[in-house]
Amino acid sequence: MSDPVAVPRPPPHHLVRPRLTELLGRRPLTTVVAEAGAGKTALVADWALTGPVAGPVAWLTVDADADPPDWASVVAALRPTVPALPVGADPNPAELAAALAARGSPVVLVVDGADRIPDPVGIGLDRLVRAAPDAVRLILLGRTAPPLPTYRYRLSGDLTTIDGRDLALRLDEMSALLGRYGVRVSAAEADALYRRTEGWATGVCLHASAVHRGLETTHRLCGEYLRAEVLADLPPALQDLLQRLSVLDVVEVRLAEWLTARYGVRATLEELVARNAFVRPAGDDTYRIHPLLRDVLADDLAARHPSAVAALHKGAAFWYAERHRPAEAVAHAARIDEWQYAAELAVDQLGVGWLVGTLDEAGPGAVLSELPAQTPGGAAAVVRAAIALGRHDLGAAGTAAANAAVLVDERSAPHRSALAAVDLLLARRTGDVVAAQDAAMRLDLLAVAHGPDDALADDRTRSLLLANLGAAQLWTGDLGGARRMLERAARAGTGHGVHDAEGQLALLELAEGSLGRAERQAAGALSAADAAGVRPVARLGAASVALAIIAFEHHDLATARAHLPRALTAVDARHDPTTALALVLLRAGASTARGDGKQALAVLAGFRALAAGWRANPEAEHRIDLASARAHLTLGHLDKARRLVAAVPESPCRTLVHGRLLLLTGEFGRAADLLAGTHAQDLGTDAGVRLALLRAEVAFLTGAIDAAERGVAEALAEARVDERRRPFVDAGPWLRQLIDRQPALADPYARLFRAPAEPSAVRDADPQPEITVPLTARETEVVSRLAQGLSTTDIARELNLSVNTVKSHLKSVYRKLGTSDRSATSRRARELHLVDDVADGRSGFTPAG
Repeated sequence: MSDPVAVPRPPPHHLVRPRLTELLGRRPLTTVVAEAGAGKTALVADWALTGPVAGPVAWLTVDADADPPDWASVVAALRPTVPALPVGADPNPAELAAALAARGSPVVLVVDGADRIPDPVGIGLDRLVRAAPDAVRLILLGRTAPPLPTYRYRLSGDLTTIDGRDLALRLDEMSALLGRYGVRVSAAEADALYRRTEGWATGVCLHASAVHRGLETTHRLCGEYLRAEVLADLPPALQDLLQRLSVLDVVEVRLAEWLTARYGVRATLEELVARNAFVRPAGDDTYRIHPLLRDVLADDLAARHPSAVAALHKGAAFWYAERHRPAEAVAHAARIDEWQYAAELAVDQLGVGWLVGTLDEAGPGAVLSELPAQTPGGAAAVVRAAIALGRHDLGAAGTAAANAAVLVDERSAPHRSALAAVDLLLARRTGDVVAAQDAAMRLDLLAVAHGPDDALADDRTRSLLLANLGAAQLWTGDLGGARRMLERAARAGTGHGVHDAEGQLALLELAEGSLGRAERQAAGALSAADAAGVRPVARLGAASVALAIIAFEHHDLATARAHLPRALTAVDARHDPTTALALVLLRAGASTARGDGKQALAVLAGFRALAAGWRANPEAEHRIDLASARAHLTLGHLDKARRLVAAVPESPCRTLVHGRLLLLTGEFGRAADLLAGTHAQDLGTDAGVRLALLRAEVAFLTGAIDAAERGVAEALAEARVDERRRPFVDAGPWLRQLIDRQPALADPYARLFRAPAEPSAVRDADPQPEITVPLTARETEVVSRLAQGLSTTDIARELNLSVNTVKSHLKSVYRKLGTSDRSATSRRARELHLVDDVADGRSGFTPAG
């Protein structure tokens, strides 16, 4: 048996935490009150042994298995620190206070297990501290509040409290503690462990010890500890109640009473909170049981009352469904394999808004993604289609939607509207505007038939539906129809639908040539996402793509680089045709501008493969062909460029590429004739600026300097509207020569030439994260293709490596970059400029900074 007046030794892997130790002994009274295993004793013991401490430390441990201490126990603990105390009769609190005051420096008295001391001892300790507040520092440790009037000390400013929330390890402290055991975990593993333990020190130590010793699991170890230290002290009836409540993620008092047919649950839970029995308040009339204790209770429930588990989950599902809380109802139904009921709840109550919006990986979408293939019914078929869309598996979504069309109950409006919503979203993803319009018409008819109270009529749902229809129209080039739908969507509601609509409107404004309006729409899309609390992982990329394009046109490369990673990792970067097209054209154009035609062609080839599953769009195909032709011109592949241009119908963009081709082949006369037949005012701003510059270049190269100056002046006047700097950067060295000869030509446009930063300055001035270990050449190749969106198999095929070799390289890259998944690695690689999607474009006229 340990000495009750000896300071215990901290465990060998104890982690020193200065943020807590600096609080100890600062005031006359300090209470350290928390649940079992929170690290109370280890914290104070380490401080007492290693300091800094204001004076000598007296320690009294109150053991649960020993007789309750009396006042003599307190005096015995203090005697070594006050040699002047007379032997024999124990001094009363006043006499002891006088003796302590005579020492001249304070004494620290620690009572470990203070919640077990009898009231008379608590009264004596209170009198001692109040009689000599400068001579004693009392530190009380326990699982519940000690029997002292702590409110008096709080009012007088003489109390320091440390509770379970303070003692809970922070994420960095948990990682450091694991390291003391020699256990290393990834960031994802650390997050998972932290969610399970919530920083509970003993839980983390048990896990670390088990891993270090090679044990299979910590579940059994935690169970043994919690049963012995927490549950053993509770009466059987209370244990039974907790077991039944373990089926709930959050314990709501009304649900708990309904589910267990017991009253007074609130008082019982409040008692457990006061006892620090791993139950904490979670809001008004709601409580949470610690995840590790919930696991233990669930095991005990399954062992003692196996039939009750399904009944409790079924009851909870019914209770939530009756209150129109489908997310919780679906979760409980799924836990007992009531999948058909879960699917019907999802369709009937989550409804169209959920199916058309993003599938939240943390909510019902994650639950229903486990829906078994054999689950019968039309609702299950609709859910399967929605889940396939969430996974961007358009083939599976189409098959499931066709199956649902056969199975859906024609008498059920929610089922029919959910199917129409899935059809609309599928049509948007595949660029099929006819199917999208058909689905939208079905939804409109259902909304009219079922009146304003139907779920179809709510603003959020209408906004989502209109945004998807407008996006499908935008893909087909119906700019007028797309604008009408998208503007209606932006006005119709809030949240994800507005976020989607505003982003698509930004791309539409770019298509019509207005950078300023596009920038305002993109900003509106991001603001709508912020206002609705749309999480970064669920945000769409259209607004970020638009902002990256705008910054690129302004030659603001730092801003373009900031937006591009967000665009590339957004959920629609590869799965919304319009967004994907805008993004690939930006990336290919940037690569071409810096002279990397091979990279541009690789990006464009990736898009062609991606678009193979979409509805044919000749206009998009022509734009890809022209971008490919520009890349071939950069590489000197004039014949390939000529064939591509010949296959594209007449258009302003074709004229520009054809004119550049003629210029490179020395056919200045044909180039001049081609360009003379097109008028800049008939084009969009960007094409108009580039046409004027190309015409000026032809004139310059043929010695017609006056005509060249007029062309440049025309381009400058047109570009000033939206401060388009990029066409001048891309123009070539001839423009610098002309401006050097005629500086007055650019004087009226000085603001246009004040670019945000020189390309070199952007690279040098931006503070960049460091890599402690550089990537190998092969790792750089792998991460470059990862950032392009290639799968592991595609990377292996392109680099002529095995899939396992690519996986090994990726693991090494993750370690070196400090990342844990593909998206984070792509972002990190762009931050470090290991891969580049925005060209510096140093060949032409660089605006002065």
